[in-house]
Amino acid sequence: ALGNNKPYMSFVFTESVYGTISMPVSYNRGFVYANDPVESAAIPNGRWQQLQAEFNTELESLKYGYGYMRAPWSMNPSPYISRFAKESTSSLPSCGNHYDLLRQYDSLMDFFFKSSYSAHATVHGLTGSMYGCDVLDPMVKSGYILDAAAASKLCAGWPFIMKEFYRKAFLTPKKDCVLDEKNLKKSE
Repeated sequence: ALGNNKPYMSFVFTESVYGTISMPVSYNRGFVYANDPVESAAIPNGRWQQLQAEFNTELESLKYGYGYMRAPWSMNPSPYISRFAKESTSSLPSCGNHYDLLRQYDSLMDFFFKSSYSAHATVHGLTGSMYGCDVLDPMVKSGYILDAAAASKLCAGWPFIMKEFYRKAFLTPKKDCVLDEKNLKKSE
């Protein structure tokens, strides 16, 4: 029992610690190739200001994309921890959301599995989101995607689709991508 002790998650989220979230040129479209350099999503202030992603130099079997320790399906060439925020009506999950979810399961593993979809995924959707949805514009113009709103919905769900494709072995991420440190847009 915790008694009068506060749970370990009782810390306060402040900008001085966690920084603010950089915003793209077009708030409703999110970060796009046409307007926003990929490195513009770096954390601009706080304790995590310009925090760089760890580069994988030891685990060859886990080396994907540009070599950073990120999800295997992430092809982000930026050396920085990135937050690709986008306009949303969703809100971050509360401790109460996690507690309610925990009360629904007898097994901790069931809780971990379910929390990765509901409570945890919301955080990724709001702060991680997606970069470069303007690559879908030609598909909208040619009629393959219904309209800009449909492209936006598709793009918002794309990181989760990629994750599931990876987990089910429907795709194999690129390895050993070539990083152009002077112009990340030219990275291959």
